[in-house]
Amino acid sequence: MSSLFLLQYTCLLVFAMQTLVLVVSRFQVSVVNRQYEKSRWSLVAAAVLLMIHYGLQMACGFRAHSDDAGVIVNILFYTPVAFLVSHSILNLECEKRRRRRYDLLFVTLFVATLVAFGSGWLTCNSLYMPYEQMVLHTLYLVSMIASIFIPISVIHRNRSRVEAETGGDIMPYVRYTWAGYLLFSCTSLALVGAIMWRPLLFVIGPAVLLSAVIFNLSFVAMGYNLAPIDEVLTDVADASQSMDDGDADESASDNAVPEQLSPEMVRI
Repeated sequence: MSSLFLLQYTCLLVFAMQTLVLVVSRFQVSVVNRQYEKSRWSLVAAAVLLMIHYGLQMACGFRAHSDDAGVIVNILFYTPVAFLVSHSILNLECEKRRRRRYDLLFVTLFVATLVAFGSGWLTCNSLYMPYEQMVLHTLYLVSMIASIFIPISVIHRNRSRVEAETGGDIMPYVRYTWAGYLLFSCTSLALVGAIMWRPLLFVIGPAVLLSAVIFNLSFVAMGYNLAPIDEVLTDVADASQSMDDGDADESASDNAVPEQLSPEMVRI
């Protein structure tokens, strides 16, 4: 009992600190990227939901009283959290029309989860709903698979575009972020089975916390290293001008500096 409370309390503290890191880092960046900021606040919303979840678990003791009740509450909170994290990735990788299709899929799965829970609650009038729990766990598995593999496939398809648009300057941070997301996805997928069996939860839970911290910190680091496209073009123009000045036989047209574009953020 005490070990379960300690795990929940640790989760609450970790996600509270990660929420603080995500919020405070917003005021430390030198350049604001609209797409990146939308993704940041999606992660903040996910972290706040997890804080509420663990607060309710400690206050009401759902998991402590019954594993069945704990599973139901976990599914109700972990499903939207998974969708918010996926949305934060897709917001950086997808154009608006495709992202809306994915968001519609996520919303549909979450609504189906709420309908299944509502049906079980009306039937059993408690969190003990054995038949509905099977449906909820199946929907949770489908939701986790969709929220993990859709962003991974989009990331793989857009890797060359990211490198071309940024000139490779922030690719180390991008690779680190996606590696952190892959680690977080793997541990979160293992959580689908871990929430059903308490001993496994004590193993997978700390791994999920560690992977979440790695992903959030790498996401913040990537935000610090975003730069406006006009700065990149200016550096390229300066280098080109220096090379042209060293060659006395170049024509005047070769010495022209490319016109700078209006400041526009590099979209990852």
